[in-house]
Amino acid sequence: MPNSLTLRLVFASFAWIGATLLVTAVLLVILFRGHIEQRFETLLFDHLEELVAASELTPQGTLQMTWRPSDPRFNRPHSGWYWEIFQSGVSVDRSGSLWREHLKVTEPAVGGIPKIQQFSGPEDEPLQVLIQEITFPEVESPLLFVVAGPVEDIEENVRAFTGQVAITLTVLGIGLLLVVWFQVRFGLRPLQALQKALGGIRKGKAQGLP
Repeated sequence: MPNSLTLRLVFASFAWIGATLLVTAVLLVILFRGHIEQRFETLLFDHLEELVAASELTPQGTLQMTWRPSDPRFNRPHSGWYWEIFQSGVSVDRSGSLWREHLKVTEPAVGGIPKIQQFSGPEDEPLQVLIQEITFPEVESPLLFVVAGPVEDIEENVRAFTGQVAITLTVLGIGLLLVVWFQVRFGLRPLQALQKALGGIRKGKAQGLP
């Protein structure tokens, strides 16, 4: 009986520990993904603000860039990081990373409200895109600023974090399982002593329980 009871207690504890660690892992990954996506969007906003600050319009309404964004990924061809500025639906400037391509904006933002959307880039890679329409006082036609980054960057961070969580919780789970095993074995020792004493009574070696 003690061995049967030990196995039932151990297996039940193993099941609860496994389920708890699995739920914990899923929640941690979900929270981390949300944090990474929020940080990614913040980075896109920072790049867009840098583009707006660097943009000037001549009295004729022509765009002039007083400087180029400092992130070197915007200069590496097809890096996944792109920016482009449109005026009246026409591209007036873009990052070197686009090479000879253009960003295919499907749903332009209107009214100065920034919009986050996803579409494919020059290499058919999925992009996280920030779009905002900004009107300058010098001209009537607003400029449409588009900044994009690769979704793969988010996925890489999530995969790396998931691997670390899996390793950490696996080690923790093994430790908890060993603790449960020794705890159950130690906790059932009095029951094993009782079984041995009852066996002695049945065999006539003892008159009563100690």
